[in-house]
Parts: sequence; C-alpha cells; structure tokens
Amino acid sequence: MHKRLKTWLFNATPFYARLMFIIGAAALTMRAMLESRFGDSVVIYLAIPFVISILIHELTEPRNDQTIAGRFLRHIRSAMIVMLASSALLMEGFLCVLFFIPIYLLGALLAYLFQEWRQQARDRKSQMKAFAIPALVALLSIEGLTAATTLPRLQTVTVTRDLPATPAQLQANMARPIQFDASRTWLLSVFPLPVSVDAGTLNVGDTHKLDFIYKRWFFTLAKEGQMHLRLDEVRPDYIHTTVTKNTSYLAGYMDIDGTEVHFHDLANGSTRVSLTLRYERHLDPSWYFGPLQSLAMRQSAAYLIDTVIAR
Repeated sequence: MHKRLKTWLFNATPFYARLMFIIGAAALTMRAMLESRFGDSVVIYLAIPFVISILIHELTEPRNDQTIAGRFLRHIRSAMIVMLASSALLMEGFLCVLFFIPIYLLGALLAYLFQEWRQQARDRKSQMKAFAIPALVALLSIEGLTAATTLPRLQTVTVTRDLPATPAQLQANMARPIQFDASRTWLLSVFPLPVSVDAGTLNVGDTHKLDFIYKRWFFTLAKEGQMHLRLDEVRPDYIHTTVTKNTSYLAGYMDIDGTEVHFHDLANGSTRVSLTLRYERHLDPSWYFGPLQSLAMRQSAAYLIDTVIAR
C-alpha cells in the first residue's frame, strides 16, 4: 500500500511541488516550535531536521540509476533548499542560518543513513538495526527538556596576556573613549559591532552603554538593542562589572553576566592582565553550542584586551 501510494504521488505531482509542500510544513512546524518552550532545545536543532530529511527521502523522486554519492548529493541539495527557503519564510537572520547549517546537515545525514540502511537491508533483522539511528537522535534530543537532562549552562572564559605597561596606564586606557576598529577573527567578524559606545569613565557606579544594530539580512530587517555595563568595583589590581541590561542580538543566544579584570605587576615593569567573561548559555545541545559559544567568548575577551586595555 505504501509503495502504491508513493508511486501515485510521484506520478501525480512534480518534484518541486512536493518540495514546496515540505518547505511549507517545515516553516509552520518551526514557527510553532520557536514560539513554544522548545524554542532553544535540541528538538529544534536536531530532531526536526532529522524528520524533515526523512520527508525529503520519502517524498522526492528516487533515482535508482544514480550512484550512492549521486543520491546523497541530491538529497543534501534538497535539504539545503528546504532549510534556506523555510528560513526565509520565518525571516531568520543570516547569523541564525550560518550557525544552524552544520547541525542541520548532521540531522539530514543521520536521516539519510537511516533511510538508506533500512531500504537496503535484506532481512527484517537488519532493518530493525537501522532504528538505532532514530533512537540515538531521540536520546540526544531530550537534553534540556527537564532539569535532570539539562547540562550546566553557566560558563566562564578567561584570557591572559602580558602587556608592556603598568596597571595604572592600562586602566587609563580603559577610561578613554572606546573605538572598536581593530581587525577581528573570522568568527567575530560575522557579528555586528556596537554603532556607538557611551563610556570614557572608570568610576564605581558608572554605566557604560553600547548601542547595537543587527541587520538580519545584511542591509535590511534591522534589530536595535543596547547593552549596559555597570562598574561595581574598581581597584588598582581589579575591576568588576555587571551587565544590567541586554537587548542586543546576543541576548537571544546567551545571558552575559559581566566581566572581571585582574592586573598583576610583573618584575620587568609589565602587567599580566586576566579578563574573565561570565555568561549563561541558552541553546542546546551543549556539545554543539557550548564549544562554539566558548570559542566566540574567548576570542571576544582577547579582542577586548587588544582594543580597550592594551591600546
């Protein structure tokens, strides 16, 4: 019955009509999930791509005369069309799409392997073994859904540099107006910089204000936001700040708690500076977004040392 229905579907509707159906279903499902409590969960980032990939495999016309590599490339091409088209319908920004692609392709790959294994199996026992793949996806997808399956979200990163200046000179640099004009790593370069910074002081209780404008598609769909950084403690060897407000694009990915800067005099007249950033990860899975955010925050700390403290 399944094969007859599939054959009728292939004969009655063209390939791109079936692909458009999958795009519409994916966009509607993603919108519903993003507005629910699952909006930051592994269900969004792995389970749904897995299901979408199965639909693509089932509803797009098979090419039995193709090689394994040819079928796989055709499948990945269709999966990318679905992802990009549904992202456009959802008006997701280029940053979301950029960081979604690797884990989305992982879900598509796992679903493709599952379908190929199941269909190429010669007996029922081999077919049942293929279901280890969706079982693995289901197991991975429960992370963050309950307190028991949630891994630690609070994180800190610390970057240490030896700088040829005294602590007083370095703190004087921090009190000057801030210009983020130094070159950045490829990862940091995809994030927009503040368009203005209201700083230039280093007194306890002062608040530095950073204004952001994030254009979701480079030139359009602008999202404005602010980050407020309050100076809670300022000593010759230590500065502690707290983020009191964050409506920038970063707030969707993490809560940034604040910073700690330690200054340690060295024997040669230099200063060892350690900058620590404290933040809470929003997105699951931890094995994907955890290292990615840690790398971005570590590079951000190094950039702040270079452009604000060591200038």
